[in-house]
Amino acid sequence: MKFLPGCLSLLLVFLLPVSQGIAMGERRPVAMVISGTVRVVGNAPLTRLILTDSKQGKEYLLSGGVEDDLRKRHQGEVVSLEGTLCVSTIPQFPHCFEPARIVEKAK
Repeated sequence: MKFLPGCLSLLLVFLLPVSQGIAMGERRPVAMVISGTVRVVGNAPLTRLILTDSKQGKEYLLSGGVEDDLRKRHQGEVVSLEGTLCVSTIPQFPHCFEPARIVEKAK
């Protein structure tokens, strides 16, 4: 019967990282920089903040911490944003980007 507790503790050692989200194969968001024009699309109260990529022409739905600053101060401007890709919940905009900061504003 001494075998069972030792086996159980060994099993817990291997399961602990899985239960804490450190499982092998887990992907973490990769930071990237996207440049483009900030636009607000739609009619109130259902407006969306969009970044139109200047290189590929893709439209990214923007969400996250700097969204208010972009909406208030940078509409129509070309900016570079650092952040991560995210999952869009809106079918019209399959690409989603969550900016962490404004890297650069075009002059």
